[in-house]
Parts: sequence; C-alpha cells; structure tokens
Amino acid sequence: MENVKLALAFVSNLPVVSRIAPALSSRRGVTALEYGLIACLIAVVIMAGVGTLGTNLNTMFDELATTIGGVATSN
Repeated sequence: MENVKLALAFVSNLPVVSRIAPALSSRRGVTALEYGLIACLIAVVIMAGVGTLGTNLNTMFDELATTIGGVATSN
C-alpha cells in the first residue's frame, strides 16, 4: 500500500498531470478529454489504414506495370 501512495505522489507532481488536473476537476473537462482521446485513436487508425492501402496500391501498380511490359519502379 505504501508503494501505491508513493507512486500516486510521484505521478501527481508530474508537469503534465498538473496541467490537465483543472480539466479533470469538472465533468465538462473530462468529457473534452475523452473526446480528444477518441479523436487521437481515430487518427491513428486512419494513418494505419492509409499506410496499408498505399502499400497495397503500390504493389498492385507494380504488378500491373510488369504485366503490360513496363518497367516497375519501387521506392
């Protein structure tokens, strides 16, 4: 139990926590923080999807170029 108290004291003194603590004291601030986290998660999913899509399209066009007799160029 003492370790938990020490960890809580350490975390509560971090600069990041002291900046967001006022936002966490009201329900409105917590809701805004939740929406921000959701937006970050959506952005990460979109970036991963676009990266995969780009790789797949690059492969498809390289195969198409090889099939029709062109020179395939890869980055």
